[in-house]
Amino acid sequence: MTKTSALRAVWTKPEFIAAVFVALVFGGLISRLWTGDFLNAYPYMSDDGFDWVTQGVALVEFISGEDRSPWPILRPPLFVGVMAVDHLIGVPGLMFLLVQMFATGLLAFVMARFASRRGAARSGAILAGIAAPFSILGFYSVWVLSDALAVALMTASAAAMLRALARTRQVEHEAEASQYAAPVVLAILAGLTQTYGLIPLLVISSIHAFFRLLNRRSVWAWGLPLAAAAGSAAAVFGLHALWGEWIPHGMRPKNFGLLKLSADMAPFYSNVWPLVFGTFIPLFVWCGVRYFRMGALPSLQTVSLAATTGAFATLTFLYQWEESRMTFLYVPFFIFTVLSAFYDYADTDTGRGEARWKNAALTTTVAACVLLTVTVFPGDYWRPSIAQTRIAPQSTWIFETLKAQPVDRYDLRYVCADMTDVCAAANLRPQSSPYRDMMLSEYKRRKVEP
Repeated sequence: MTKTSALRAVWTKPEFIAAVFVALVFGGLISRLWTGDFLNAYPYMSDDGFDWVTQGVALVEFISGEDRSPWPILRPPLFVGVMAVDHLIGVPGLMFLLVQMFATGLLAFVMARFASRRGAARSGAILAGIAAPFSILGFYSVWVLSDALAVALMTASAAAMLRALARTRQVEHEAEASQYAAPVVLAILAGLTQTYGLIPLLVISSIHAFFRLLNRRSVWAWGLPLAAAAGSAAAVFGLHALWGEWIPHGMRPKNFGLLKLSADMAPFYSNVWPLVFGTFIPLFVWCGVRYFRMGALPSLQTVSLAATTGAFATLTFLYQWEESRMTFLYVPFFIFTVLSAFYDYADTDTGRGEARWKNAALTTTVAACVLLTVTVFPGDYWRPSIAQTRIAPQSTWIFETLKAQPVDRYDLRYVCADMTDVCAAANLRPQSSPYRDMMLSEYKRRKVEP
C-alpha cells in the first residue's frame, strides 16, 4: 500500500468524516457571529460567558502585573486559559472559535470510533458521531461556555479508559500503568474545565475495579483502575486549590450547592428527557427483549456506561435548577450506552441478514435524532416544553444561528473609534441582570487604557 492510499484509507474512516464535518459546520456557524471586540459583539453570551471572556483578560493582566485586583468570581482554570490566549494573540474570538471546533470535532470523532469498534457499519458510525454534537441540545456549543470542551474531553477520557480496560481484561498482572495515561490526562483536563468532567472516569474505573475484585483478580487488575481514578481526582482538586490560592477572588461557583433530595424537578425533566432521548426508546426496548430471550446480562462495559449516565441523570434531577444544559452534559454517554447495549453479544448474530437489520435500525435511530434537531422547535431550548414543541425548521437552533448577527453591547460603533475599541465612552446600558451589569463594567474597566 502506498503512502497516498494509506492516508486516504485513514481519512475516509467514519470517525474522521464525522469529525471534519461537525467541526466545519460549527466553525461556519460560529465564525460569522462577531466583528471587532468579541465580548461586545458575540450574540450567544450568557452570564457565564461574560465571566470567561473577562477572566481571560484578567489572567493576562495578572500574569503581566498590570492589574492584580481581586476577581469578583473565579472560574475553573482551563477555559479561562483559553480566553486568556484569545486576548493575548490579539485576534478577538479566534481561540474560542478554534476550541469549539476542536471540541465538537473531538466529540464526533470519539462517538463515531466507538460505534465503529462496537460493530456499526460505516453509515451508522458516521451518523452516531454526528448525533451527539447535533442533538436537540447541541445549541449549547455555540454559546460562550466551557461545557462543550468539558463534555468532549470527558467523553474522550471515558472511551480511552474503556479501551484500556478491554485491552487488559485477560491479563493477570496488569503492570503496564502507561495504558491508563491517556484517559487520566484527558480526565484531568476535563476536570480543570468543569469539575463534573471527572465523573465518567471515576464511575467507570470504580465499577470495573469492583467486578475484578469480586472475580478475585490480582491486585494489579483492580488496583490500577482505582489508582487512575484516585490520582485524577487528587490532581484536579489539588490544581483547583492551587488556582484559588494563586488568583485573588471573591467567590467560586458552587457546582453542587443546589443539590436537594427531592422530586421537585420531575415536571421539568418529564419535558426534557423525552425530547432529547425519545428517538432511542425502540432500540432500548429491543435490547431489553434480547437480553431476556438470551438469559444474559449486559456487558460490564454497558453497565459502566449506564451507571455513568445514571450518575449524571441522578445528579441533574436532584439539582434544583431548571436548565437543559444539565442534560446536555451526558447526551454522549446516553448514546454510548445505547451503542454498547445494542452490540452486546454481537458474536451470536446468526447471519448477514441480522447484521444488515441492526445497521439499518441504528442508522435510522441516529438519523432521526439529527432530523429532530433540524425540524423540531421545543418552544424554549433552555427550558423545553412538550406542549410547546412544534415542527418549525426555521425556528430550530441551527437556523436561528444561521440568521443571527453580531450585536453591539457597548454601542462602540457610535461612541468609540470602531467596533474593536472599548473606549471610556463605551455605553453601559442596563442589562437583564445585575450580574451582567457588573461583568460588563469589569470588562470595560480592564479594557480601557488608564
